[in-house]
Parts: sequence; C-alpha cells; structure tokens
Amino acid sequence: MKKNILTILSCLASCFSMADNEIVVVYKDGGEHHFHVDNVKQIFLTQDTTEIDVSNWKGSVTGVISNYPYVDLGLPSGTLWAVYDVGAKAPSETGSRYAWGEVLPKDIYTSETYKWAEFDDCLLTKYCSNSKYGTVDSLFALQPEDDAATFNWGKDWRTPTSKEIDELIQGCKWECLRNPAGAYRGTSKVNGNVIYLPQTNYVGGTIQGHHWSSDLDSLNSNRAHLLYQNEYGWDAIVEEEFWDYFKNNCWERYEGRGVRAVVNRRSDEQQ
Repeated sequence: MKKNILTILSCLASCFSMADNEIVVVYKDGGEHHFHVDNVKQIFLTQDTTEIDVSNWKGSVTGVISNYPYVDLGLPSGTLWAVYDVGAKAPSETGSRYAWGEVLPKDIYTSETYKWAEFDDCLLTKYCSNSKYGTVDSLFALQPEDDAATFNWGKDWRTPTSKEIDELIQGCKWECLRNPAGAYRGTSKVNGNVIYLPQTNYVGGTIQGHHWSSDLDSLNSNRAHLLYQNEYGWDAIVEEEFWDYFKNNCWERYEGRGVRAVVNRRSDEQQ
C-alpha cells in the first residue's frame, strides 16, 4: 500500500514540553489519549494514497432469495451469506444496528432500553441460563420472532450461528482495508468468491465492525457471540496478531450491532 509519510522530528515534541509535558490526541467521540513527551521520539502523520472506489463494492453475487442477494463461498455447511448487512442496500453501506434479540433499530442502546431486561434491576426476562442474570428459560439461541434478519428479510433469512461465523472466518482469506477504515474483505479458499464486511461502529476512538450471531454466551447470559472486527487489523505484523482484531467474540446484548444474514442452501434457489 502506498503512503506519503511526513515525519515531524523530535524538536516538535520539545515544543509540547513547554506546556504540560504531554501530547494529547483528541478523538472525534471526545475521548483523549495522553503521551508524555519524554516517551515520544517522533510523530508520524500518514496519508493513505490508495483509494477504494466504494461504488465498485459489489462483491460476488451467486443468486437471490426473497429479493436479497447472497454469495456462495463454498463453505462445508452450505451456508449462503448475504451480500450486504440488514438495513443496507450495498456491501459498502453500514446497515441498521440492533440490540441482540431485538428486531428494530433505535436511537439509544443501554441496559435500561433493552427489551429483554427489567428496568429496575436489569435482570434478564428472556434468553437466560443462570438465575444470577434473571429468569431462567434455558434458551441459548434466538427464536425466529426475535431475529432481526428473519423479521426484516423474511422467513428464509436468519442471523448466523456462532459456529457459522467460525466457518466464515476459517473458510476465507481475509484482509483489513485502510480505506474505508475498518472494513474487511474475505476471499473464499474454495471458489474465490468475495464477501465484504463494512465497519459498523465507532467505539472509544476506534472504528469497529460487530455482527451478531444468534447464540448466547454460555458463561454469561448478558452477552452474546458476534463477529468482531477492528480497524487495526491492517497494521498487524504477524498473522497471530491479525486474529486479535478479527474473531468470534462476545459482547453485551443491549448494545447496537450489525447483522449479516444467512440462508440455508436449498434446491429451489432463485437465480
């Protein structure tokens, strides 16, 4: 990747030392990161000159089911993945965000606004496997009526399982894109078809992409599995580090995250 790198030498750092002996980076969300000038050798400003024309982000389209395109990545289970997120109209678009087990987007995502929690004590009222967290019902996976993919795209579509997310990760060769930041591109190891995953959130100064699975965290009913992607995957030096930024993880259920729907392979697929 081509970059223009401007190096501001240590003399600039000495200028900061005249003030509070700190260099402060202020993020768009208001967060701050402080660096003591004694620990700063150089400051780099980088500009990525490699632009991606997002209008060409079509990915691979194998067919259409219930008016929504899917891509066949040749995965062992036969699972077919949607070409774009629920709430989007193209792979490059960020779709709608949903709390886990809710089917409509909203403005505020907190434990107090979560559908499946009591407001007073935030105890769970559905999808709970331990009385420590609420009313036990031993439901470990989303039911169709609580699945954002099914509700918004029809009965053929659903949110992927945690196992299917693992299969997607393992079945493709992945790369993290610099522009747009936080997006990931996967190329099937079997048939070469391509799937794009856009960034979906801006959290603590970091661009991230989180896509829910349909499965509850078996150890903590307040959390559910998701596909986690972080913009810093592009900067991974070794492969092991890359997988810290792109993996199956668990997150708080009440938070708003994206949904990339899947559909089962069937004999009457519409082409």
